[in-house]
Amino acid sequence: MEVLAKDIFDESVKDGTHAGFVSYGSENEPVKGVLYHSKCLINSEEVEVNHDEKSILEDDIYSINPHIFIRVAKPTKKDVELPSFALEKFYPQESRRGIDLVITPNLDLESNKKLIKLTQEAWEEVCKDE
Repeated sequence: MEVLAKDIFDESVKDGTHAGFVSYGSENEPVKGVLYHSKCLINSEEVEVNHDEKSILEDDIYSINPHIFIRVAKPTKKDVELPSFALEKFYPQESRRGIDLVITPNLDLESNKKLIKLTQEAWEEVCKDE
């Protein structure tokens, strides 16, 4: 582990900056403080996501997918390559793709008779086309 630590951590940096790791949502500013890093294959594309302490709980464009984050407290060297995770080892894969939705009507609400009357012709036309 000590050999690995020498390859990853930069002991000369005192302000906690992780050179080469930009936090999601920041304008090309390197992460300062704790780094949360995730690199994995999602839909056959390698996705790398970096967060700092403030942004880790915020949603990003990859939030719908599962991630495994490495928490790095010590400053990293500029060109360090952190490991990638094989998500299929942690999350089961299915042959189908997409999102399943279950829609349950709330029957406690009153129907809007005026709206139904105004849109009835359009609904009849849709039903006729089927």
